[in-house]
Amino acid sequence: MKAVKGFTLLEVMLVLVILAATASLVMMSSGFSQGEQRSAANTAERFNTQLEYAWDWTTYQGKPVGILMTEQGWQVLTMETNGKGKIHWEPLANARKQILNGEWHDSWLVTLQPQGVAGNSSPQIILLPDGEITPFTLKIVEREERTPLVTIQSSGVLPLAISNGEAP
Repeated sequence: MKAVKGFTLLEVMLVLVILAATASLVMMSSGFSQGEQRSAANTAERFNTQLEYAWDWTTYQGKPVGILMTEQGWQVLTMETNGKGKIHWEPLANARKQILNGEWHDSWLVTLQPQGVAGNSSPQIILLPDGEITPFTLKIVEREERTPLVTIQSSGVLPLAISNGEAP
């Protein structure tokens, strides 16, 4: 009898399983970075929306609004004065009594220029009733690999410039 040359069905299936596993690993690793980029872009859009709401509010109310930036996230504050004329900042709530704030993902490193991200109670970004806003550059970077995810810039007026990755 003549010996048949070729691959058995088991060998072909084993090769297909190895190829599928390798392809899924490649897809998962590239999908993670795109997921981080997408998540950062969504957070930047949420930040932008809250900032535009705060700008509308400050224009309507005629009172300054501040954005307090911390390593954990941000909070929109309004400037209030007590009976003695002392100024303090309180959380700004929207019409549904929801406090305007947001959180950064734990895997992100967030930097704010020129003011810096701090843990104090004074806002670094101020919105004035005449439409001016503190110029700033906010960068969201992946903490481990230092990959730039999103950059948000203000030149002193709205709208904000949001770009994926490093600012142009």
